[in-house]
Amino acid sequence: MNVFRLLETAPLAHVAPLLEMEAKEAAEALRQQGLSVVDEEQTIGDIARSNGRQVPEILGVFQATGPEPSP
Repeated sequence: MNVFRLLETAPLAHVAPLLEMEAKEAAEALRQQGLSVVDEEQTIGDIARSNGRQVPEILGVFQATGPEPSP
């Protein structure tokens, strides 16, 4: 199974810590980009499908809004 498939089937609450974010913070980051998120237990794939997007697009939001890199 590839990484995108694993991320697609994982709830946002499980993916957020991998992004060094709290689940509520991750949901808010998506909402700030105009995406609909029901709750933190919604899977990344469900978020993508319900917003007419692809999984990489959803994950790309976190690349743009993620934590600052350590020096």
